[in-house]
Amino acid sequence: METSLHPACRTVCGVLVALACLVAPALAQNFPVKPLRMLVGFAAGGSIDATGRYYAQRVSAPLGQTVVIENRPGAAAQLAVQQLIAAAPDGYNILLMTAGTTIASAKAQPPFDVRRDIRPVAGLVVGPLAFYVNPALPVRTLGEFIAYAKARPGQLNYASSGMGSLQNLIFELLSQRVGMQLVHVPFKGSGDSVTAVIGNQIHIGMDTLSITRGQADGGKLRLLALTTARSFDGVPGMSEAGISAFDFPSWSGIGAPARTPKNVVDALNAAFNAVSNDAESKAHFAKLSQYTLSGPPEDFGRVLANETEVWSKLIQSLNMKFE
Repeated sequence: METSLHPACRTVCGVLVALACLVAPALAQNFPVKPLRMLVGFAAGGSIDATGRYYAQRVSAPLGQTVVIENRPGAAAQLAVQQLIAAAPDGYNILLMTAGTTIASAKAQPPFDVRRDIRPVAGLVVGPLAFYVNPALPVRTLGEFIAYAKARPGQLNYASSGMGSLQNLIFELLSQRVGMQLVHVPFKGSGDSVTAVIGNQIHIGMDTLSITRGQADGGKLRLLALTTARSFDGVPGMSEAGISAFDFPSWSGIGAPARTPKNVVDALNAAFNAVSNDAESKAHFAKLSQYTLSGPPEDFGRVLANETEVWSKLIQSLNMKFE
């Protein structure tokens, strides 16, 4: 049996629909109305924490609200990710992300999936990593090192900041790509690995330009190439080393819980882009041998998806174990 609404009911429903259409944009315009929390999965005082604090301070102006840093170190920054996933998806909880987030998602039994559990907001900063060797090693370019290593399978070693670190995976990916065999020697931090290469105990290492540039200028290290496709700050990129489709920098970005509304994400994206595009921000990070990023959330989302896929295939092909 067909039924129809009374004319008065149809009028009321029409008014409610119209009000809903007006309320949604109003909510977007009013965001945010209280301070935001930025989770950082590393202890205070480090370089990643410093990036988070710089953006938290600067982004408060375009947002019109304070952004409070909450350091949640532990489990290779996974505690902060899990806390974000459990947080309310209202835009007031955001996470400072690094490449380690995609690596964790690529493991055989991942604690989370960045593609499903986190909504990308904005990329912030990129810091190219540099391959470096002791100047006594008879190589001056990455291509020469690869040839040198291929002639000595299993005789050369590389340093990283630990099993499952970005350095570890980049070295393994490069080795797989060019057919060389290196021995992995994990260290607890960047300082120890740099010292080991300077002392000629390790053949090759990888770290940010901000850490390695001074030692290279002082003649203690030789920079061979960056882990990015393009050159930067006078150091050749991977394409100039004859290796195509290889672009894996150290980066940071902002993520939110998966169900955060699009209009809220867009508001956050616009605010962070404003900071990244500011001349003062560009100059600040250039001094650290880094450059800022800007663009829609989808751009950052593609970085997360692409890196997770690459690391997942690598981990599976090598049967890598992290625990």
